[in-house]
Amino acid sequence: MAQTLFGVTSQLETSLDQGTAGGKAQGKLSQMEGDLEICVSLLDTYISLIDATNNMINAAGEITREADTIKNNMATLADGTRSAVDSAGHTADAAGDLVTVNLSAIGDELVRIDTEVEGILKLAEAGTRSTNTKIEAVRTIVETRKNQFDTIRRYISKSPVSISGNVREAADTVDNDFLNLSNDLNNIQTFNAKTLTDTKAFYEAVKKDVKKCRADINTLTKAYEDEVAPQVENTLDSVKTSVGDVKDMLNMADDGITSLTGMLKSYPDMMSLGRDKLIKSRKNIVKMQKRIRKIREGSEQLKANKYYQSFLDIMKTDPEFISEFISNPVEIKTKAMYPMENNGSAMAPFYIVLSIWVGALIQVAIIHTKPKGIEGLTNLNHVQEFFGRYMLFFIIGQIQTVITVLGALLFVGIQCEHPFMLMFAMSVTSLCFTLLIYSLTFAFEAVGEAITVVLMVIQVAGAGGTFPIEVLPEPYQVAYNYMPFVYGISAAREAVAGLYKNDYWRYLFVLFGFMAIALVIGLGISILFRKANIRIKESTEKTQLMI
Repeated sequence: MAQTLFGVTSQLETSLDQGTAGGKAQGKLSQMEGDLEICVSLLDTYISLIDATNNMINAAGEITREADTIKNNMATLADGTRSAVDSAGHTADAAGDLVTVNLSAIGDELVRIDTEVEGILKLAEAGTRSTNTKIEAVRTIVETRKNQFDTIRRYISKSPVSISGNVREAADTVDNDFLNLSNDLNNIQTFNAKTLTDTKAFYEAVKKDVKKCRADINTLTKAYEDEVAPQVENTLDSVKTSVGDVKDMLNMADDGITSLTGMLKSYPDMMSLGRDKLIKSRKNIVKMQKRIRKIREGSEQLKANKYYQSFLDIMKTDPEFISEFISNPVEIKTKAMYPMENNGSAMAPFYIVLSIWVGALIQVAIIHTKPKGIEGLTNLNHVQEFFGRYMLFFIIGQIQTVITVLGALLFVGIQCEHPFMLMFAMSVTSLCFTLLIYSLTFAFEAVGEAITVVLMVIQVAGAGGTFPIEVLPEPYQVAYNYMPFVYGISAAREAVAGLYKNDYWRYLFVLFGFMAIALVIGLGISILFRKANIRIKESTEKTQLMI
């Protein structure tokens, strides 16, 4: 890992030296800052467009309210019918001019799109891949102009005069041109990471779509001026000849104004974004620009720092040697003091000790600890009862121990440096375990048997036979020094792996201490619990469930 770190550091230093404008990283930051500047300009344009559109909508509202006033006061305006007709004619002309002006504006914007696409193509030919932002800007302009054209198309379809097939066909063609242009722009973004040949092919398709769209818009404009606008003008001239049709004329003018207002209200679909959201987005982009500028300035200051230069100079000398020294400053040689041949030999002390405990536990489960109904045994005192039956437990326990140890040595074939010391240690362990378990059962009977089972479970988990005591929970670490298993296992390990000073005899001495505790329980405490044991036994017999 250290070698990789220093190798990357060396490569970074080389890149910073070979790059321009403060290195490749600084160049990327500068490019990102420029792209964000374009986004800010685009948002400014959107905000200005929203403000202008709001003014137009307000003006349309004023026109609508004025038309309503004219209709409500039609009787009063009867004498000024001619003037009102002329005013309506101007309004219709204005509406027609608005269609022409908007179509012309769309055509001019397509010229701008053509110029932007030409610039993006040059960047692609120069090998620059970071053009997605500019392509997105062009696609946004195309969508905005498409929405503007949809508004004009709806206005034309709602016109009170008949629309010829040429006008409808031209409008459908322009709509299809916008769809093709939008699809090709999406393809540019999708295949921008492909080969230059594929990219150039998509750019040429976009330029072709722009050119065709401009030509079709010109065709639609001419068809509208030649066919629709004259019909509107002729209709108004016809209305002027009949004073009796003033009311109908006013209604038609009102319908035209309402259509114009609806067109202006639906003109910018991006109005749904809201001016406040656009302003908030602009502020966030400006903040991002400032952060990028700080990062770029910080990288320039880092490069000029003398300590940084000293660090890079050190890395230039021999990165592999330095990384090897940091990862391994000291060579460690491990020497096994008490080597174990295999995992089975290492685990043997634990399982031998566990077998001895289980063997003693099985004895108290199948053999009574107190003599009952034996002829010739009368007037036995407490000590005689205790040791008389325990001798049987002791002999059986020693036989079990001999079988277990010999099986581990001869059948399993575990490693053992001192076989006779292992046998002696396990014999003492068996004496301790049988005496302890026998005393608990002799003193507390069934409750004592339960206690021995609980002690076994606790010692299996917390005596350090399978896991180091240091990784066990704190309660086990506290109880560790008070478990007979610990000292039996430790004595067996001394015999198996090798002796260390007097630890072997120290562990056996502690086992004799547990034997003393067992004698106290069996000979002393058991007397105090005689009556309690009788009551417990009577209670269990009454249940007719427990033995």
